[in-house]
Amino acid sequence: MGTSRQFDQSLCRGALHGFLDTVREGHPDTPFLILSPIICPCHENTPGPTVYGGNGQFTSITGHEEIRVGSLTLSRIRQIVSAVIAQRRDDGDSNLHYLDGLELFGEDAADLPDDLHPSGDGYVRTGERFYEKVFTGTGAFAV
Repeated sequence: MGTSRQFDQSLCRGALHGFLDTVREGHPDTPFLILSPIICPCHENTPGPTVYGGNGQFTSITGHEEIRVGSLTLSRIRQIVSAVIAQRRDDGDSNLHYLDGLELFGEDAADLPDDLHPSGDGYVRTGERFYEKVFTGTGAFAV
């Protein structure tokens, strides 16, 4: 059997393909946008779980390193999702689109007051960026 890294990444990739296959069975030509996670500094390169630290902040906790090695992190999830969407687009699904969540809320970590959830201003800015990236110019659903 492969490493936990291979298992976690294969499971994630397979689950996403399965989800997209299910959607496409009923809606083969419907435009569809997949959005990856926004920033969460404690999990960009460290797997979960996320816990409340008692000081108003959320953080990750350490675990058994032999289990956590190769576990999914947000940066790895973004790579996998991007690759799956690119592969399916290359295979002919031109109505499938990908948007990296970091383009919506990435370098905004100062607007994560609890290190997990955006502030009100962060949510507004994320919505404005979503509109710009998806509904204008060359966005997936530009009018």
